[in-house]
This record gives sequence, structure tokens and C-alpha cells, in this order.
Amino acid sequence: MTANKGAQNPGPQDNDPKPISVFEITGEPLQASNWKEHVLTRVAVPINAQPIDLDGDGDLDVLGGSRNERRIMWFENRSSGRLAFVEHAIKLAGTSVPDDERPSTLRGTTRALVTGFNLDFADLSADGRVDVVLAEGASRLVWLEQPPELSMPWTLHAIGTVGPDDVVGFALADIDSDGDRDVIVGGYSRGRTLVFLNPRR
Repeated sequence: MTANKGAQNPGPQDNDPKPISVFEITGEPLQASNWKEHVLTRVAVPINAQPIDLDGDGDLDVLGGSRNERRIMWFENRSSGRLAFVEHAIKLAGTSVPDDERPSTLRGTTRALVTGFNLDFADLSADGRVDVVLAEGASRLVWLEQPPELSMPWTLHAIGTVGPDDVVGFALADIDSDGDRDVIVGGYSRGRTLVFLNPRR
């Protein structure tokens, strides 16, 4: 699967919809004609697409994101003999970005500023449902708690910030060997900084 953003670095005004697709291999993979594209949706600057069994039914769904629309969505796998997916919006409750850091068009709102640029998955709330870790805005890391029903809003929880740097990559791992998941984060430097985040403080 792939998110085709259409250019190396499309700008904030690029709203020409590009596809998020799944490619099905129908034969020898080194032959181009054996790859069949299934377009799941078209959005403004699709930035990521990851396979994950989001609804817990045993097959792989897809979670995708749009950078310029600042939203994420999931595609329910309804394949039976042939590939078939149904798109669903992911509604979010809450935000970690203060008003003075929000784009001028979104000041005074509580809309989450997520794109799905990087994603990781784990049952962080220990309720048997997969939760999602991702960046909000440029420098904040958050996790989304999956609700009992996927049509309900997901609660956004703040993890921390690497500001003034931008979150570029992260991974969930039990770094301190205490039996739970921690997050290790890599950032793109936006200025001189020396920051150590300890969630136990």
C-alpha cells in the first residue's frame, strides 16, 4: 500500500487530490503488468498508509492520513475473494496544541491537528482495542484511545513535545524493561535545544 503525495514536498495550498492505494500482486512481482492498483481514496497530500487490524476481526484494515486536510481515516477490509475496502472517518475528541500555536484559520477551535505522517499501534489502555500513537502539529506526540465503537470519537491524550524540533520518527518499545510501552522519538532540528522528557516527573 502507498500514499502518493504527488511531489517531493507539496505546499500547504496543494489541494489537488492524490490517491491512497493498495497494490495487489497477481503474478510474477518483477513484471509491472502483474501489479493491480486499488485506489482507496483521494485526499489533499496523502502522507501515509499503514496496515493494521483496527476492528479486531482478524484481517488487515488500513489507516491513512492527509497532510493538508489535517485528518486521518481508516479503511475497513471487507474483502471476500477480491480486495474491497470501505472508508470511515476517524472523529477525534480533544487537542494538545495551544491556541497560539494553531494556524490562524483554526484558532479558537479544538480540532485536532493530525496528519498520520508517522504511526505506531498498541493497546495502551489495556482494554483489548488497538490505540494509535502519532504526532499532532509539528512537535507534539499524542495517542488516540480507540472507543468501544469505531464510529464514536477517539479521545486524544498528550504524551509530550520535542519543540522547538519537529517530530520526524518514533517507535513504541519497552525501553526501561518495566513491562509497558515507552516512546523513543527522533526530531528534525528547528533550533538549539536540550530537552529530556521523563513521564514519571
